[in-house]
Amino acid sequence: PGFGRAILGAGTSAGRGEDPPAGAPVDLAGLMRQVPCQLSHRHVESIAEASMACFLRLRVLGQQVPPGVVLPMVVAQVRVLLDLAGPVADRDRAVMVRLASRYAEYAGWMMQEAGDEDAALGGTGQAVGIAASGGDLMMGVYALVRRSLVSLYRNDHQQTVRLAEQARADTSASDRIRGLAALHEAQGYALA
Repeated sequence: PGFGRAILGAGTSAGRGEDPPAGAPVDLAGLMRQVPCQLSHRHVESIAEASMACFLRLRVLGQQVPPGVVLPMVVAQVRVLLDLAGPVADRDRAVMVRLASRYAEYAGWMMQEAGDEDAALGGTGQAVGIAASGGDLMMGVYALVRRSLVSLYRNDHQQTVRLAEQARADTSASDRIRGLAALHEAQGYALA
């Protein structure tokens, strides 16, 4: 029984070649461990391109359907990218991990859209950790902006302003991040 037979469920019942009961769960993680995965730089480039296209499509889908529909797909992509990043060269690993961090950050947005602000902040925190492991420290500054937005929605003007000021003061932040921070800072002052 090889990978193909296992994915189809044949030959998995006690090794006797019997079909599993209808609806029986398939251990996909176990199956993935059976597949040799040696990725070249070219493979990583192809995966990154496809993953970015999928990411962009999921963002569009997230505007059309409830967040609970999109969130499992986004979380699955984080896991897949992190799993694939493990055995590749450092430069390729950074590409995969940074993509995973973008998916994780989007998962935080979807959690917020679903009404769970605490989970949203947790998801954003995970995105920061993932990004940092790939050498991207900008996600940490962006997380300050995200946290300031959540504070704004909670009508906590002091926290909104404090976090936005912190993000805006980081001279390594992009103009976009600093602009969002300035906007949230102004909105926080308007709440006061």
